[in-house]
Amino acid sequence: MAVSAASSSPAVSVVLCVYNRSRQAVECLDSLLATELADFEIVAVDDASTDDSAEALERWKAAHPEVAMSVVRNARNLGVSGARNAGIAAARGEIVAFTDSDCLVEPGWLGALVAPFHDPGVGAASGEVVDTPPRTYAERVYRGTCRVGAGELQARGLVGGNMAFRRELFERHLFDEALEYGCDEDDIAWRLEDEGWRLAYAAGARVRHDHPMKLRDYLRQGFRHGQGAARYWFKRGRLLGRDLILLALAFLSLTLGLADRRFLWIAGLSFALHLAALLFAEVSFKGKGPLEAILVLPGALLYSLWKLASVVWMRARIALGLEPRIRASREAWRRLGSEDS
Repeated sequence: MAVSAASSSPAVSVVLCVYNRSRQAVECLDSLLATELADFEIVAVDDASTDDSAEALERWKAAHPEVAMSVVRNARNLGVSGARNAGIAAARGEIVAFTDSDCLVEPGWLGALVAPFHDPGVGAASGEVVDTPPRTYAERVYRGTCRVGAGELQARGLVGGNMAFRRELFERHLFDEALEYGCDEDDIAWRLEDEGWRLAYAAGARVRHDHPMKLRDYLRQGFRHGQGAARYWFKRGRLLGRDLILLALAFLSLTLGLADRRFLWIAGLSFALHLAALLFAEVSFKGKGPLEAILVLPGALLYSLWKLASVVWMRARIALGLEPRIRASREAWRRLGSEDS
C-alpha cells in the first residue's frame, strides 16, 4: 500500500495522465493498490478532459485516504508530452514512473520497473505491455505495437504506458511539448542515450493494455503518428524513418516511371521489400505468428500508407513555416549540443 500523504518524499512517483477516460483511469488506479512497494505516490494528471475524468480522480483520491496521491488539473489540453511534464512537476520521487489510463498494472510491476536503477548507468527503463485479446481486425493489426525489448534491430527503448526515469534527468530533459502525439518517448530516449545513459528492459514489469479501436480509429492514430514522426525526424535532421523509406521510394519511382518505364522495376522492388519489412516487423517486433502476420498485412500496409501521407503533409507545413514550435525545438536542441561541445 502507498505511503500516506503526510510522509516524507517517496522513492517512486507514478504519473498517470488522463484524457476522457474516467472509467479506465479508475480501473488503472485500482490496479495500483495491489503493488508490492510501500514507498510510492500517485500523481494523476487530468489533461483538460471534457468528461468527468477530473471528478472521478478526485472521488478515487477521497475514497483512498491511505494513498499518497495528488491530482493535477490542466487548464487546457497540453497533449501527452505536456501532461507528462505537468506530472513531473508535481512528482516528488527519486524515480518517476509512467503508465497510461488504458492500462492495468500487475502486482509486481513497480518493483520490477525500478529494479534496473540499481545500476548507476541506467537512466530509464521500460517493461512489457500485453494487449488484450483482439475483438476487431484493427485491434488484431495493432496488437504488439507497444512491445519493446525485441532486440537491437527494433531500435526502440521506451514505451509510454510502461516506463520510468531517474528524476534528476528531468532537470535537463523534459518531454518535448512540440511533439504533441507520437515519438515523444523516442525523442527523450535519443537525448538520454546521446548523453551516455543506458535504457534498460525490465522483463518482469508487466502492464495489460486495453485500447479499443475500429479501423477508422486505427487509421486516425496512424495519421497522428505520422505528424509526430515528421516533427521528430525534422528535429533530428532526418527526412524519413526507416519504416517508410522503401514505401516512399516506391511512390517516387512510380512517378518517375510515368516518364521512363525503366523506373517501374524499382517501384515494384521497393514495394515488395516494404511488404517484406512489414511482415518481419509483425513477427519479430510485434510478436505475431507467421500466419497472423500475413492476415494483418493489408491493415498494416493501409496504416503505413496513411502514415506516409501524414508525414508528407506535415513536412509541407514545416517547410511553409506553419510549425514554429518544432522549428524552435530543433534550434534549441542544436544550441544545447553546441554548448556541450
